Amino acid sequence: MEKLKSFNELFDYKDIRKRKHIRNYDFIDQDDMIITVDQVLKVHDDLIDGDGGIYGIRDEDQLESSILRPYTSTFGQDMYPSLFDKVASLFDALLRLHPFADGNKRTAWGSMELALSNKGYRLDVDFDESSDILVKIINNEMDVEETSKWLEENSTKK
Repeated sequence: MEKLKSFNELFDYKDIRKRKHIRNYDFIDQDDMIITVDQVLKVHDDLIDGDGGIYGIRDEDQLESSILRPYTSTFGQDMYPSLFDKVASLFDALLRLHPFADGNKRTAWGSMELALSNKGYRLDVDFDESSDILVKIINNEMDVEETSKWLEENSTKK
């Protein structure tokens, strides 16, 4: 009897993603870029490979919106001027917008750590504290400004 294929085997979203290109981010100075779409997708893929779950982008526009949120400006002023503000806004957007079919919290956390690492920082927190922060953000008990402050207090230069 032929073994039934899993959802991930039947739906190769990685192949589809390669054909459907997310737009170019040339308008962002590469020195200011904290993380790329490809890096977030790799974080997601690696987490699903390692921990299990369903591959797939639920909403490509929400993914793009999450990655662009750190570069938002109002009346010519950056809404998220510091590195920690930018990383906090990325983390918050990935958590709230749920761009993936599965693994959104894991991907948000991993992307946050990678964005800090890309800029030479390391987050120094234990599992319990990381779980508490996730719950606070999801329950609207912690906003981007508070998350930024928490990131700055708990990050060290590598």
